[in-house]
Amino acid sequence: MELSKLAQEYHFELSDLMKQKKMMEKNLNSKWVKREQLKQSLTIITSEEMVDSLARLLSGKKGKKVDKVTVTQYIVGMTKFCHGNPAKRFELSFKLFDTDSGGDLDKEELEVVLDKLLAEKSNGKKMNRRQRKILCKKYFAQMDSDGDGSIDMEEFRKVVARDRRLSHAIMNLAKFVKFDKRTPKDRGKAKLKAAMNAKKAVGKLQAMSKETKKKKKLLSNRSGGQKSARLKSQMSMYSIAAAKRQADRLKRRSERRKAHY
Repeated sequence: MELSKLAQEYHFELSDLMKQKKMMEKNLNSKWVKREQLKQSLTIITSEEMVDSLARLLSGKKGKKVDKVTVTQYIVGMTKFCHGNPAKRFELSFKLFDTDSGGDLDKEELEVVLDKLLAEKSNGKKMNRRQRKILCKKYFAQMDSDGDGSIDMEEFRKVVARDRRLSHAIMNLAKFVKFDKRTPKDRGKAKLKAAMNAKKAVGKLQAMSKETKKKKKLLSNRSGGQKSARLKSQMSMYSIAAAKRQADRLKRRSERRKAHY
């Protein structure tokens, strides 16, 4: 039911989502995604509480400690994290950072998150701790519009939506992991095998196509021979009948001449 809703909302094929689910269950050898595996889905982890927050978000269980989620819950939740519209992704990110589920972020919580998010400059060079601290203070001052010392979801979303660097970091916060235990070499072999099988299948189809064409040609030749024989027969019958009619006409003509003389 959850996958069918997801397929309708994001315009995916339900059959593709079901295949994805089966493949992940096979890779995990289980119907559950455990806590340690959930860590692979986050590009930054500020604390263990952040992993707990992700598990709660995916399972939909508020205020409870969750150690694992089902594969279906993982697919649905991480699809929203990775493919949802920006507003939805900002909202989910805020809930992820709000590790105590209090509905707001204090200065310390936000500084820890921003320190990790802004670890690199836009040109790819590392930022030192002093530069990050200055940026964190700047962002907090922008977000805390009412000056109460905490950031609610709306304040967070407004600033993130305006700031290109911060929105880019938030967009790349989570990633969808298929938990494929095969090495790159194994995956390469599997791809090559699949390509070879596809090539064989195409060859078989082409051979079948050639065989079908031959059969069609043979049948058309046979039917053509039958048609020509039938036509010859009809023509010969027509010729005999025409010859008889001509003979009758000549006979009647000679009889009329004799009667006249």
